[in-house]
Amino acid sequence: MDFNRQVLGRQLLSTWKKTFKCLKLNFQVLETVRTVQLTAVAAVVLAMAGCTKEDFQATSKYSTRYRVMCGFNVASYKELLPAVGGAGTTFATIRQAGGELHMECENLVSDPNYKMDALQKDFQFGCGGLILGNDYSGTLCCFDLACPNCDQAQFRLTVKDAQATCKHCGIVYALENDTYILDKGNGMHPDPRGLYQYRAIYNGIMVQMSN
Repeated sequence: MDFNRQVLGRQLLSTWKKTFKCLKLNFQVLETVRTVQLTAVAAVVLAMAGCTKEDFQATSKYSTRYRVMCGFNVASYKELLPAVGGAGTTFATIRQAGGELHMECENLVSDPNYKMDALQKDFQFGCGGLILGNDYSGTLCCFDLACPNCDQAQFRLTVKDAQATCKHCGIVYALENDTYILDKGNGMHPDPRGLYQYRAIYNGIMVQMSN
């Protein structure tokens, strides 16, 4: 009887040892997988650390350098309707000036300033303001009114005949195609970039612009 108990005890001990080895091996495998995962995550973080803001912006045509958030009832502003309903030849400009909205449209003889209501005072208009109109394909688009190469609000573009010109550096941008530089100007920026572009949505009543 004692002999049988001893044999059974040795068998149980052997089984426990094998089970322990299996559990230990499983833990080692799991730890290896965890280490590989952490290493991969660390590699991604390190790669991201070497990226700049402009690198991330390169994945989208819409710039996030300056905040844009605004919307208007088109019927309330006579400068907007020709721009949203045009065919790549009419562009309107919108900017905040002294607590008022200043809008211009090259095909209209007007120089209006509109009082801003409480909601509009929280609107954001990018760096120098906004340019609104349709590109060559008839798609509504929105650009920053400031020259993206001089990159300051004071260097606003002059809009005429579907072109935007910076008086400071002389660069001329084709509004019908924001990636196209018509003239590099005085050479201040040898390798100029295209206009900062933002989202523009028009539902027949409201037009909204955002990053």
